[in-house]
Amino acid sequence: AKKTFLKPYNIDANLVSNQQITTIHTEKITGKKASQKMDLNAFLATKETPKKESEIIKNWSVAPTFGVLQSNSFSNTSPIAEDLANTTTGENSFSYGLQVGYKLNKRWTIQSGIHLQEMKYSNNQISVYPSEIATMQSVAFNDNNSISFNNTVTESLSIRSNLFTILAKSKGNLSQNFGYIEIPLEMKYNFSNNTKIEAQLVTGFSSLFLEKNKVILNTFNTTSTGELTNLNNINFSGNLGFDFNYFLNDNWSLNINPMFKIPLNTFKTEANNFAPFNLGIYSGIKYQF
Repeated sequence: AKKTFLKPYNIDANLVSNQQITTIHTEKITGKKASQKMDLNAFLATKETPKKESEIIKNWSVAPTFGVLQSNSFSNTSPIAEDLANTTTGENSFSYGLQVGYKLNKRWTIQSGIHLQEMKYSNNQISVYPSEIATMQSVAFNDNNSISFNNTVTESLSIRSNLFTILAKSKGNLSQNFGYIEIPLEMKYNFSNNTKIEAQLVTGFSSLFLEKNKVILNTFNTTSTGELTNLNNINFSGNLGFDFNYFLNDNWSLNINPMFKIPLNTFKTEANNFAPFNLGIYSGIKYQF
């Protein structure tokens, strides 16, 4: 019998043949040449790698604020009476409210809000005496008494010759308290590149709406209350200061805001050239979203 030998199977040839067939089919489907074959690993990598989430931009911020204010004046006069010159001193007062900001870009932010603020002044150890013609025309007391003042407790008889007036004269303390609803409109410029601490220059103005007007006169035996008659109901102030934020995380930061504010339209009539201003330190916790 004739022996039959198995023909050796050329594995390499068949692999090449299969590769050529695959290439032909790929070319028919994609219309691309085999030389432009896509790297399989690169293709899978592009499919499996998730896209990075876009960075969330926090443009808005809101902060409840509390401030300690020091009222003062550029002049040594008094808005109440000319006789009280050189005795008016500023007192500490408070402010609290809500501040809202919108970041225009990396450097600039616009902010507004609503605050309650007070300005306080006092005249201590002044001479108080009844008078037919009051030297304090800008104050209306509730008891309708006419009162005059002198800024010292001693007075010569040649100036006040009425003996009853001299005997009735007493020491007294006078306080003035003006309260406003404040609505600021301010711009802030960020001059810091630190990611943990933000430092900004603040400038702008505030609209002030009078909501408290109180004058109190205390002597050893009486207390009289009234109000100033020459205050404008609507006032404005120029504002200048700094804003510092210490970031606790992406959303929360501690805020410190020293401000200098000058009221521009406080009185509607002559007030002895009295020129008030406020120095304040505001603080709060800011939330950004």
